[in-house]
Amino acid sequence: MFYIIVLLFVISCTYVCLSIGCELRNYKSGHMFIRAFQAKTTYQRFFTLLYRQDQIKRRDMKKLTYIGYVGVVLSTAALIIIVIISVYLSFKNNVNVAYILALFEMWGMISSLWGILAMIIQGIDSLLNRFH
Repeated sequence: MFYIIVLLFVISCTYVCLSIGCELRNYKSGHMFIRAFQAKTTYQRFFTLLYRQDQIKRRDMKKLTYIGYVGVVLSTAALIIIVIISVYLSFKNNVNVAYILALFEMWGMISSLWGILAMIIQGIDSLLNRFH
């Protein structure tokens, strides 16, 4: 039971970091290179739920950045592969819970780092646009 709680915590924290990377934040000057698109599907709108209207301009409320959403798609694909491998190993009875937990945690660290780097790149891009 404890391992399930840890896995749920890792997955939820990872997707929070990824959704932060998807936010189109204009740091008072707009962006030079970062582009965004309107969230259309339910899955895309899921990543706009954490947006706060007082922090983001109204016209950018339902938009996702391409750099952040690429991370979401790649992380979700990797998560599906990890789940398939975990289920396969558990049916084969050749499973060590510590290895599977470490695999999920490595996925979480790499995916969270993508979200944080996407946010940092947006900040740098906005500063470049401001002083350009």
